[in-house]
Amino acid sequence: MNNRHVKVTYADGIEITFGETASRAWIRFMAPILAEEERKRRRKGRKR
Repeated sequence: MNNRHVKVTYADGIEITFGETASRAWIRFMAPILAEEERKRRRKGRKR
């Protein structure tokens, strides 16, 4: 069992890492959603 991780990096510096169990379709589906959540979290953090 190879321990590979898929890393998705966006231009604005948001990085999402998926484990080896994640399929390509799942990554393609989830990456934009997770990135959007991360952007919201970062925006909230900057206000403080």
